[in-house]
Amino acid sequence: MNKKFGKGTLSWASENPFLDIPRLPTGIFSLDYATCGGFPLGRISEMHGEWSSGKTFVGLKTVAMAQRMCRKHHALMLPTNESTYRCPECGSRGDDALCPYCSSKETDVCREDWGDRKLECPVCGDYNPYMTLWMDLEGAYDNRWATQLDINSEYIIVVRPKDAEMCGDIYRAAFLETGIDIGIIDSIAMMTPLDELNESMEQDSMGRLPRLVNRFIRSMVSIQNDNNIRKSGRRPTQIMINQTRQKLGVLYGNPMVKPGGKAQEFASSVDIRFWRASKPKPDHKTKEAVVTVCNFVVEKNRTGPPKRKGSFRVWVQDHLGKRPGFTNEPEVVASALGSAGVAVTKDTHELLTLEEIQGNKEIKVLEHKAVVKVLEADTALWWAARNRLFKYRLGFIMEDLPKAGSKREREENEAAESDDG
Repeated sequence: MNKKFGKGTLSWASENPFLDIPRLPTGIFSLDYATCGGFPLGRISEMHGEWSSGKTFVGLKTVAMAQRMCRKHHALMLPTNESTYRCPECGSRGDDALCPYCSSKETDVCREDWGDRKLECPVCGDYNPYMTLWMDLEGAYDNRWATQLDINSEYIIVVRPKDAEMCGDIYRAAFLETGIDIGIIDSIAMMTPLDELNESMEQDSMGRLPRLVNRFIRSMVSIQNDNNIRKSGRRPTQIMINQTRQKLGVLYGNPMVKPGGKAQEFASSVDIRFWRASKPKPDHKTKEAVVTVCNFVVEKNRTGPPKRKGSFRVWVQDHLGKRPGFTNEPEVVASALGSAGVAVTKDTHELLTLEEIQGNKEIKVLEHKAVVKVLEADTALWWAARNRLFKYRLGFIMEDLPKAGSKREREENEAAESDDG
């Protein structure tokens, strides 16, 4: 069999490393906790929900975290003391103070921004991030917004295909012929079949998109199981973003439906539904929305317990020292550490349990507000805290974590979910 179909086609389960499922973290603790560590590498995942509910934001955050993970050892690359330059126009980074893509020799547009530091893998010492392909069917990718979310534009390929057939051909060729590791489709609902573009708007095109998406999903599964890609050491991770529509004439039950048929639900290993809070938090001075709340529920999870819920806050404007794109990640991690009985020492910033601290008067610990500030500044401590919480609290339900929404919003969401059931 191995001679006929290729080496590695048949192998013992104990000797096949691709049967283990490492995680690609999103950088959002509540979402990573609900999905048991993040999106599974080498699998197909899906995010769907209503407009402005955080789907594209989570995709961008996942790309930013993928660029901080070593492609070879899957370890978090930590910042060094050496500085790097980032262009404010295109977001590209480099050692020179002059951008080679969007500036001339007379104009110096590159600058050292946001305290950027070079990243290196703690195992091999190199900067080797995951490569990403972003199929921007909605035209929602903004390079400035992606740069604010710490995305390096030199390690992400953005494609805006004209039709669905072109999208599928480019997507498959990118995985088979290039070194792409992660593919994100934004979104399935905007995939337009070529027949719809060539025909008149009056002609009916019922069922064309589900049939085309069904073929596209089968192609994605073949990429996932391709032995040649596995030989190169890559785990093709594919994330689909989809919207929701409302069916007409539905008097009972849930009228919401996802475009593209049912194939995406069966093929995905993780399916997350998002919905937005009713009222974003405004600033008391400008009265403009500065913080938005994103709620989610993991409807399907083949690699962990399903039906876990959570929420997170996102800053959309500069507010109280938080730049746009900042989430309440440090606050949630600090609260989870307190709930798990883990404290941070004052001088060495070590993670110790309360049992280890008792009886030793020399050890001083930080308060909750101080822990939040330390987690914002120390990337290594933030990563160690997340790993420790996942290790000891992975099997528990996330009900003790703080919810970002108000009590009234939670009651409305619970009532809506009970009606859907």
